[in-house]
Amino acid sequence: MAVSQFTKNELTRIYGIPEDKISLVYNGIDTNIKVDQKSLPKTLAKYKITKPYFLYLGTLKPNKNIPFILKAFKDFLKTDKTHQLVIAGKKGWLFDEIFQTTKDLNLKNEVIFTDYISETEKWQLYSKATCSLLPSTYEGFGIPALETMLVGTPIIASNIPPLKEVIANKGLFIDPNKQLELTKAMHEMVKNRQKYQTGLRQQALKFTWANSAKQLLKIFNTYS
Repeated sequence: MAVSQFTKNELTRIYGIPEDKISLVYNGIDTNIKVDQKSLPKTLAKYKITKPYFLYLGTLKPNKNIPFILKAFKDFLKTDKTHQLVIAGKKGWLFDEIFQTTKDLNLKNEVIFTDYISETEKWQLYSKATCSLLPSTYEGFGIPALETMLVGTPIIASNIPPLKEVIANKGLFIDPNKQLELTKAMHEMVKNRQKYQTGLRQQALKFTWANSAKQLLKIFNTYS
C-alpha cells in the first residue's frame, strides 16, 4: 500500500516492485476539527506572537528545508517588517543548522520556535497564520498541507510531485532550491492572500480517513 502516487512510483523505481503489486491508499485527516478561538489570544501571548506570521509546522529535520525558509524570510524583512516567522514543532534530527542559521542571520527577535505544541494550539496557529510554508525537498504525502487547507489558510509549497498531488492547484508553488522564489511568494501572499483561499477546504475534504478506510476495505475484499 502506498500513500500517494509519488510513493508508489518511488517503490517501483527504487525497489523494482511491479506497479500491479502496489495499491494506492491516500492518507487522510480528521474533518471534525473545531478551532478554539476563545483561547487563541492566550496561545499567541504564550509564544510571544505579536504580529501577523508565516507558519512552518512540523518536525525539525533536513528534508523540511527550514534554513531555506529562514534565509528567504531574512530577505522578506528587508522591505516588509510586518510579519514574524513561527516555527512550530519538536526537534527531529540534524537540526543544529536551523539554529545556527537563525543566529547567523540575526533573526532571534523575528523568529519564534515553539518546540512541541498541543493539538489545540496546532489548529489555532494554523487558523491565524497568513499562510503555511511547506518548501520541503522530499515528502511522501503532505498531511500538514491538508490540515492547513481544512481551516482555510493558504499554502506556499514546493513544486514537488507529492505536494502537488495533495494540494492540486490550490497552493502557491515554488522551487525549493530557489530562495528568491520563496521570498517573492511571501510578498505575494501578504498582498493577495484572499486570492489563494478559494476552494481550500473542499480540496482537503477529498482526503479523509473515511475515504482511506473505504479504499483499504475494497482492496481487502478483492482477496477474500
